[in-house]
Amino acid sequence: MRIELDELECPAKDFFRVVFWAQFTDFLWYWAYLTAVLYAAAIIFDDWMFFGIFSVVVAMVFLLTVYFTSRYYAYSKENSVHFQKRKMTFENDKYHVVCEDETETHGPLSHFHKADIFCDYYRLFLSNMAFYPIPVSAFRSDEERLRFETEILGDKLKMQAIPWKKTLIFLLVSTLLLGMAFVLRPHVCCLQCLM
Repeated sequence: MRIELDELECPAKDFFRVVFWAQFTDFLWYWAYLTAVLYAAAIIFDDWMFFGIFSVVVAMVFLLTVYFTSRYYAYSKENSVHFQKRKMTFENDKYHVVCEDETETHGPLSHFHKADIFCDYYRLFLSNMAFYPIPVSAFRSDEERLRFETEILGDKLKMQAIPWKKTLIFLLVSTLLLGMAFVLRPHVCCLQCLM
């Protein structure tokens, strides 16, 4: 079985977009947890202005950090190979890449430990952070793309779905935090009255 892709490239702006949105979705989970903690603190100490301003400042700092780290990673010289035009072939449990500067890369498909589809790109992960972007449009037909997903990627391909597990854990943790905040609040009020 052989799958040969059309000549493909991943422009720097597309690579940045994929990296940024992936990090941004991770940021949203951190932001949700931080908001739950700050909301609980605001209930306990009855100081909504401080915790509101603090949460906005932290959100801006996180967002700028995500933007600049994504930009630094996406435009680093180590990733410049992604911006070249290249041909890619999958055959006999191996991949082969020929770039426009005539450099070649090849190896077993087992180098890619997971894959997903994000922002119209397949991301074939070599590690938890490093991935190889392949535009969905690089396939010659839908049938070839489906063969790639089933025969080449198989169970490595993780389809983006609603993260039920993460959502349930967040709801449980935030419910516990807010419940504890309401339980602790009267004690803080009593301590303030005594002083």
